[in-house]
Amino acid sequence: MSSDQEEGKSGFRFVDKRRFDSSGNERRDAPKEEQVEIASTPSSSRPKAPELPEEKGPSPEPASGSSSGSSRAGSSIAQEPTGQNGQPTIDFNSFIISLATQALMQLGQIKPPEGMEMPVDKEAARQTIDIIDMLKKKTAGNLSKEEDRLLEEVLHNLKVNFVRAA
Repeated sequence: MSSDQEEGKSGFRFVDKRRFDSSGNERRDAPKEEQVEIASTPSSSRPKAPELPEEKGPSPEPASGSSSGSSRAGSSIAQEPTGQNGQPTIDFNSFIISLATQALMQLGQIKPPEGMEMPVDKEAARQTIDIIDMLKKKTAGNLSKEEDRLLEEVLHNLKVNFVRAA
């Protein structure tokens, strides 16, 4: 092993992929093909909007009349790129909406799918709301305006629904 190090043959190959050199000038040998490939990939993987409504399952929007933030957030989820199984990829907004939907189901505000029984569990709903509130505190200053607004609206609506159910 020490003989390999002395000869300079370590088995690793380093490729400098930086676009600019140390003085700030653009390098002539900088790889440009990868940049074009990366830029074209996201636009080709975006699904068309009509694909989402064809999915089976109940929509949480009609059952929760007072959660206007959830309905706006649901439309933003429809625009997200899909993963390998055709399911939307997870991001912060869809994660918060998922937790909010779970809390509304625990409160009995959203009916479970047919053939599935879910009892009302106010304590579990309170814990889920507390988790969302904790996420709000821990991510303060690190969210986009849209994410922050969604978090505020979802928390407000969940707290109002919790008080009504109590």
